[in-house]
Amino acid sequence: MEQYISELYKLPTAIYETLVMIFYSTIGSIILGFIPAIILVITKEDGLNPNKKVYKVLDFIINILRSLPFVILLAALIPLTRIVVGSAIGTKATIFPLIIASSPFVARIIESSLNEVDNGIIEAAKSFGASTYQIIFKVLLKEAIPSLILGITLSIINILGYSAMAGVVGGGGIGNLAIAYGLQRNNSLILIYSIISLIIIVQIIQTIGNIFYKLSNKNSRNNSNIKKNKSLIRNLIAIFCIVLLIIIAFIYNTNNTEYSVKTDKVITVGATLEPHVGILEAIRPEIEKSGYILKIKEFSDYTLINQALADGDIDANFFQHKPYLDQENAQKHLNLVSVASIHIEPLGIYSNKINSLNELKDNSIVAIPNDPSNEARALKLLEKQNIIKLNNSNVPNLNDIIKNPQNLKFKEINGEQLSYLIKDVDLDIINSNYALEGGLNPTKDAIVLEDSNSPYANILVVKNNDKNAEFTQVLKNALTSETSRKYLNSLKDKGIMPAF
Repeated sequence: MEQYISELYKLPTAIYETLVMIFYSTIGSIILGFIPAIILVITKEDGLNPNKKVYKVLDFIINILRSLPFVILLAALIPLTRIVVGSAIGTKATIFPLIIASSPFVARIIESSLNEVDNGIIEAAKSFGASTYQIIFKVLLKEAIPSLILGITLSIINILGYSAMAGVVGGGGIGNLAIAYGLQRNNSLILIYSIISLIIIVQIIQTIGNIFYKLSNKNSRNNSNIKKNKSLIRNLIAIFCIVLLIIIAFIYNTNNTEYSVKTDKVITVGATLEPHVGILEAIRPEIEKSGYILKIKEFSDYTLINQALADGDIDANFFQHKPYLDQENAQKHLNLVSVASIHIEPLGIYSNKINSLNELKDNSIVAIPNDPSNEARALKLLEKQNIIKLNNSNVPNLNDIIKNPQNLKFKEINGEQLSYLIKDVDLDIINSNYALEGGLNPTKDAIVLEDSNSPYANILVVKNNDKNAEFTQVLKNALTSETSRKYLNSLKDKGIMPAF
């Protein structure tokens, strides 16, 4: 319980990261969405300057961008994000895809608001000789202000929803905190406070939006109050921006975020949560004794960590075993090397429905990791228990099962999701780190665990060019120090043991 309460210190940082993402993404998406919205309004069939080809092309592009789920767009934009931002991970790296993802939505919001303006007002402006520019900025935008305010309010809340996926690239935020520390680590306290924080933020955004809408709605006020209301709106906007900046600055100054001043003595390590982050935190004093600062970048999606290292976004990573690294190097043409074996996390077979493999029924559903190396590892563990029979493949997959006497049904699932699906399957084969995050104790809850002879020790990985670098030696010495050994020994009851 004390550990769960202590993790609440992460909430202010998560709030800060969320506010940063919302603030800059909203500004960027409004700027980027405004231009196409104006073009759509002008070039539509009954617009100020109809142009069927331009309208259809732009309409098609916006629809394509809106059809892409944000998490897919986030991954697809990684190369471009790296060019634009200089890094593909972190809060700043999340802002760019957030802008790209939300801009089409904002464009549609602005287009819809402008299209709601009474056509009679536009015709009246034309009769007085108003130019296209004047009609847009002095008629359409002016008349559409109430609708635009509601639309932008909706967009901000939409961006808040997108930001929950920021953990995929180590972007942080409240959503990532809720998933990574609340859901995946069964910390209900973090989950509750994260939900409350999100609800409060949404309520504040919506309330402010409603106030601005009411004050800007000329139809419900007489002309003598319009100027007064406009002045009040400007003052409220100014006050809101000042308060927001003060909050951001306060949280920034009370937390060590990625925006802190960087030096050459910083070692940035990419890792998954349990137990890797805990191990790194334990050896932080050892790193500091060597004159370096340890910066831990937590990832909720382990499939991105090796690419982040290869691209120079982090200095090292700590989350994988050698077979997985070999697979990644071969498939992605990376040049990463292992410099130390740190600990062993045995793969385990878990179930909420049976207590022994002898109770396993025909046609049972078995969940296994979906990455090739861990899928092979899971199948070999099942073969060792005489559940299935495999051919001689070194890295077997489901196609390499030559005997399945109980007609088991296999489901390939992301490793980090396996522990949350244990109630939905008959057997669940989970890596110990993900079992721990899901509230399982490998030594107590597993029906079967890999033995200590497992070749799947977790390793410290760096780029080949950095294998002899000073920071690599500092990190290696710390992770294989007596401090590290003592910490790992304290985790033996969870099935984790030193590999050095």
